[in-house]
Amino acid sequence: KYFYFWDRQTFHSFQPIMNTITKWLKKARILYMDHQDAKLNRKLVGFDRYNNRYYQYYDDSGNETKREAEFPSGWYNEDELDQYWFPWLKKMEKDPPTPEFLKQVYAEDEEMKRRAYDYELRDAKMMNEYR
Repeated sequence: KYFYFWDRQTFHSFQPIMNTITKWLKKARILYMDHQDAKLNRKLVGFDRYNNRYYQYYDDSGNETKREAEFPSGWYNEDELDQYWFPWLKKMEKDPPTPEFLKQVYAEDEEMKRRAYDYELRDAKMMNEYR
């Protein structure tokens, strides 16, 4: 018989400790991100459905300077740039899209995709019956 340090009982006794450490790490990451934002003189304006972060930069006197999107992958990908954030990002609009507006248009997009999928199914069924 061998002694296993990481048996099931030992693992479950460490689980509350690991949960606490995970919470601390999440809080530390948030504090680090806030520190980085303050250091770069920028403010997080919002997120989109692709998890991109949108920032507004300010100069030393508090005037808005530039707007930027930060992608989760770290690389710019045109397919991951949300069309509803684009006008704000290019300074065509003064205010960023509100969360309520984004929720509404995302729901409309999903409904349109669902309808298109249903149409494709009906069309394929009709074509099979016609042949």
